[in-house]
Amino acid sequence: MKEYFPDRWVILKINTATEIFYKVFASWHGGFTQGESWKFSSKIEEVEDRGTHFYVKMNSGSAYSLFAGEAAYSTSGFTEGVLQHTLEKYPQASVLSFEQALEVLRS
Repeated sequence: MKEYFPDRWVILKINTATEIFYKVFASWHGGFTQGESWKFSSKIEEVEDRGTHFYVKMNSGSAYSLFAGEAAYSTSGFTEGVLQHTLEKYPQASVLSFEQALEVLRS
C-alpha cells in the first residue's frame, strides 16, 4: 500500500448523475532542486481520526495522512492554479470548506 504525507490538502466533492463521493487534492512544498508537486486521490473509502491527523484510505488501496489543522487545509499559488483549471474542466467537482471537510472526514 502506498502512503502519502502531503504538506497541504483539500477535499473535493464529486457529484455525478449516479453518486456523490469525495477525493483528496494533496500537495507538497518544493525545495531548492525541485518544484512543488500535487496529486488527486482516488475515492475516499475509510477515515481514521487520529487526533493530530486523519488517516484516509482510498479505494485504490493507497492512504493519505492529513494533518488535522486548518493551516494545512489550503493550496499554494501554483497548486491553486492546477486546482482551478481542474474545476473549470469538471463542473461536477467542488472544493469543500474546512468545516465541511471535517464533517465528511468525521462521519
